[in-house]
Amino acid sequence: TLIKDPKSPEAEAYRLQQARRAKVEQELKRLRLDYFRQARPREVRGQGIEKLKTYADPAVFPSLVEIFAGEGSDVCRGLVEHFAAQRSEEGDTTLAWMGVFGREEDTRKLASRTLVERLTGQAVPERVKLVLCAGLERGSVSAVDSAAGLAGTLKILELIPWLIMAQG
Repeated sequence: TLIKDPKSPEAEAYRLQQARRAKVEQELKRLRLDYFRQARPREVRGQGIEKLKTYADPAVFPSLVEIFAGEGSDVCRGLVEHFAAQRSEEGDTTLAWMGVFGREEDTRKLASRTLVERLTGQAVPERVKLVLCAGLERGSVSAVDSAAGLAGTLKILELIPWLIMAQG
């Protein structure tokens, strides 16, 4: 057990965080229903994508990826642009996650390409390296391929042992 006392300030902070996340996820699901479900005109979808971009709290990024996966290439593109525009380690980590574990190949390619553009000439954040390592260690064939491709493109030499193990 990580938290020994369920009444501790840490436990209370965690409960509050989970409650906020649940509330935001309800908002996001409602947004998905209002702007993306069924056949929606391009203008309505565009309005929905703009609303998605107002969610800039990094704690919500995983929920955005999960809830809007499979909603179409326009939504995927909007999310990728949103995460890249954050110019933050959390945004880059989310792009790495989408690039490695994205459900669709187009999603993985777009997120990977955007991440490489974002990190060109910069140090690769440790969290991004951890996502790539997770892809190599326990990912599906597509996740391993994507993680290996990103590791090579970003020239992350410390992942070479993981690349070797992933081939075995």
